[in-house]
Formats: sequence, structure tokens, C-alpha cells
Amino acid sequence: MLKRVLRRLLSPLLALVVGRAGRAYVTGRTRDSALLVAMRLLGAGYAVTLAYWDSGESPRQIEAEVAGCIAALAGCGRAPRVAVKAPQLGFDADALGRLATQAREAGVGLVLDSHGPDEATRTLELARVVRDHGADTGVAVAARWDRSPDDARAAAADGLGVRVVKGQWAQPGRREDDPRLREACDRVLAALPAGAASIATHDTRLLERAVGDHRPAGVELLFGLPARRALALARRHDLPVRFYVAYGAPTTGFSPSEVLRRPRLGRDLAGGAVTAGLNPRRRLAEALRGARVS
Repeated sequence: MLKRVLRRLLSPLLALVVGRAGRAYVTGRTRDSALLVAMRLLGAGYAVTLAYWDSGESPRQIEAEVAGCIAALAGCGRAPRVAVKAPQLGFDADALGRLATQAREAGVGLVLDSHGPDEATRTLELARVVRDHGADTGVAVAARWDRSPDDARAAAADGLGVRVVKGQWAQPGRREDDPRLREACDRVLAALPAGAASIATHDTRLLERAVGDHRPAGVELLFGLPARRALALARRHDLPVRFYVAYGAPTTGFSPSEVLRRPRLGRDLAGGAVTAGLNPRRRLAEALRGARVS
């Protein structure tokens, strides 16, 4: 009873925090805002993945935006990538084939983001289409699903880069807290040889565990979330770091109920809500604070 009352009281406040934090997840509405950050990060010695978060445009418009990202990153060095959301492209294999051909010619990688568990099979199939067009191809694997260890093994066997994420969409019928999500990530990493996957997280407990048990290929961080501790840990273990730099529609994708179940997520979102009030230059300085610059 008390938990229900507290949930009712806290949900409006959490919704405000989550909404404000969404502004910290994106560099701005335009591609230029993301490129400004991406070029500074590249200059500081980090790899980048550029991502467009749409606000309901047509698949054709989204394809054009992704193509613009590929063109902008051509020749930048440090193996730049562009994230692709297959559902927003209507799971169009022809569109992905065109983008893959452009990416191959530009020397830019494509990585297919993770969505719901009911979309995972089609996403993996389309990643193979991208690979068959000769592009450097990766997929995000959401650790919280039962199918994910098998998906990770299959992707690696097919020559796809694997990025392990906790995942935004839950396994149907299941609620998970941070300790269980760490265990889920551990299971996926354990399904692969050491160095076969990177891990995308700001959770330093998970990173410490992953480094000790599985030696990931690298660490991927979302620009806009507090990164100082994760950067320091990556530096200590000599792990390469890649920043996921998003622009477009501000969103976190997390509900107040999930934040209540995951205190660490709430802490990060609160940090994001504070960071959202900073101008882009200050936000970039905060992201790089305490990091080694090459």
C-alpha cells in the first residue's frame, strides 16, 4: 500500500526529470549540432557513432537523414559509425542496401540499434543485408532478453560487430532491477570469446565485472550522460571508448515506473536533467572531464 502511494506521489516528479533528461541525450535538433560535438570528440581521441532520433518522419526522409550523416563522417578517421533504426526505415532492405553501399564507399560503419524483442529477428536479418553490401556492420544486442546470448553468438559468427546493451524494452512479463540487468549482460558477454563484443553502459559496477571476466573490445558511452567515472575506468584498463552522439527529438524512452525499479538509472537521469541546462560547450567539457586526451 505504501509503495503504491509513494509511486503515485513520485511519478509526476519523475516524469518531469525524465523529460528534462531527454534534452541531455541529444546535442540539438540538427545534424550540425551533432557534428560539432562529434568532431570535438574525434579530435580528443575518441571514436563516435552518430544517431538521428526521429520525430515521426517518413522512412524516405529518415533514409535521407542517415545518408547525410554518412556523407558528413566520410574521411573522418577513427572508424566512424552511423546508427540505424530499422523500424523507422520500415524494415526496408532496399533502403538499407543503398545506405550500406554509401557507407562502404565512405569508409563509415553502420550499426543497427536494438528495439523490441519482437523486432530482433528482422533487425538481425537486415544487419546481414548491410554486411552483404560490404559495409562494416554491427548490431546492438539487448541483454535483458532470453534470446540474446544466442543472438550474440549468431551475429558474431556472421561477422557482425556486437554491442551489448542492457536494453530499453523488457522481456515480456518480466520486471528487472539493475543487479538482474548486470547478470543479463554477464550472460551475453559470457556467450562470446573475450574481445568479441563492446559494452555500452555507464554502469561502472557492470564495467568492472565485464573487464574482469570477459575483457570487452571497448566501451560505448551515450553523450549527455555523466561519463567521468566510466571514462576513468576505461582509461585504467586501456579500453578504447566510443561515444554515441544523438540528435533530433529529445527522449529517454524510460517510464517513471522503470526509474523507480532502477535507482542507478534514476541517478543518471537526474544527472542528465542537470546537464541539459548546460550549453553544448559546457556539456562537452563535462563529458570529457577527467579523461585522457590523445
